[in-house]
Amino acid sequence: MLRRALAPLVVLLGCLLAPAAAHAVEPGMVIGPRETNNIDQIERADRAGSDWVRVFVNWATAEPSPGQLDEFYLREFDERVDRARAAGLKVVMVVTNSPGWASGSSSASAPPQDPETYASFIRRYAERYRGRVAAWEIWNEPDEGASWSPAPDPGRYAELLRASYGAVKVSDPGAVVVLGGLVGNHYRFLEQVYAAGGKGSFDAVGLHTDTACLTAPPEEQYREPDGRIGRFSFTGYREVRRSMLANGDDKPIWMTEIGWSTLTTTCQVGGRAGTKPSGVTESQQASYLTRAYRCMQNDPYVAVALWFSVQDVSTSTTRYDHRLGLIRDNGTLKPAYENFSDWANDPSPPASNCGFGVDQDAPKVTILAPRSGQGYLDRLLVVAKATDDDRVVRMELYANGEKVPGSQRRDTFRLDWNGAKNLPDGRNTLTIRARDAANNVGEASVEVVRGNENTLEVAPPKLTISARRAGGRRVRLRGRVTAPGSPIRPKGRVRFFLETKRGKRWKPFSRYTKGVARPYNFTVPIKKPGIWRVRVKFVGQKPFGNTRTRVKRLGRFR
Repeated sequence: MLRRALAPLVVLLGCLLAPAAAHAVEPGMVIGPRETNNIDQIERADRAGSDWVRVFVNWATAEPSPGQLDEFYLREFDERVDRARAAGLKVVMVVTNSPGWASGSSSASAPPQDPETYASFIRRYAERYRGRVAAWEIWNEPDEGASWSPAPDPGRYAELLRASYGAVKVSDPGAVVVLGGLVGNHYRFLEQVYAAGGKGSFDAVGLHTDTACLTAPPEEQYREPDGRIGRFSFTGYREVRRSMLANGDDKPIWMTEIGWSTLTTTCQVGGRAGTKPSGVTESQQASYLTRAYRCMQNDPYVAVALWFSVQDVSTSTTRYDHRLGLIRDNGTLKPAYENFSDWANDPSPPASNCGFGVDQDAPKVTILAPRSGQGYLDRLLVVAKATDDDRVVRMELYANGEKVPGSQRRDTFRLDWNGAKNLPDGRNTLTIRARDAANNVGEASVEVVRGNENTLEVAPPKLTISARRAGGRRVRLRGRVTAPGSPIRPKGRVRFFLETKRGKRWKPFSRYTKGVARPYNFTVPIKKPGIWRVRVKFVGQKPFGNTRTRVKRLGRFR
């Protein structure tokens, strides 16, 4: 088509006039079943600017008995492949469904008992299309019971993958082998395939995000209980990437099915059946398509994304997956078809906001109090802060490895901890742990020393006092008792003696007593004329001793 004919010129101009282009995922469409073929789906995919088409092959139909191929059925695919290549489209074939002779089951979704039977068919089929089919997808949704009955089995799928990979590479070394499309970014299934020895048996991981009754836009995310991006979030593919890298696999992701259904009746399947619509409006479908492709542009490892599918099956259906098409069943175009074409021919810039990425960084915790090595007697003030690229959701205190009851749901922890008196005498380790939204945990620890009145080392207390006339015969006394460098606040009382001078001697006149929990600030009366002073003394409780008596002259009062 014209777009492909002009491509070399566009590339040349781009090199001369513009900076390096951003990553653009290769778009494509999935060719639907034969009952939707009232239009030329390959022609429509090409007209919209697709780079790829994905085609299903039913192994059960193609090889009804061992070694015997149904040539009439396969000639249909010869014609599709030839027409796709003539239009400049690349083809990915997905081979699924076992014949009964291979599975020993009446269920087409049952896998073969011997993976070599599937691999043998793939080998012959890849040879048939050598150099004409660009990629082979091994099975379809092997992580779902509906496609791999009676239940998914990562170990058996890994065996099928290993056998098939070698078969494809023998017949067509240049073809890409795609690990069969996993439903909803199923990274845990992928991790189990790795554990079963599947590494090295595929060139790309296929994913399907066109999940049942999907209504959330591509930017919307949730987290699993363990903090990872939700499997059924569109951007859960970032967790698939995380699992791949954790297994030393820096290979691309192919979104072999992406889509939003336009069936808006009540959902009939899945955990949300009966509680939500089956899909979105046509205008939302169009908007979500553009936003999803823009979103994937932020992640260069997403190489291919294929919309499921070209055309709806039927407008009278109650199945969400029959209304995923870009074209209605009567052949008219939905708005999403135009959006696909616009994006494929002139990709928009990457989305500036497409959810959060994989978060593996733990919060950083700083303990502000107590200081390391601090001693204390009973209560203990614990203060800490935590910072994180995302957000801190919980902070907790541990003493000697045991959790202290209660937690604080913010990034600052503060506790005037009376329970510290129950820790054993001597050295104790306090740990603050902070957890972020992705369930990453950061921590910091300090060591404190629990003492008693006989063993705790404290600095000598310091007494300060000031006196100022307050009008008439009144004096305001201010001051406090501190113990700089001590692990605990001073304990005891402050005694004040007002004295008047008689001849050469000072005669006590009145006495006051104040606590030391906070600074003192009070006014005392001078009840008769004369020369006055105030004598002050801190009387400490263990482990604090008394201070020397301090004397402050108040002067003459008339």
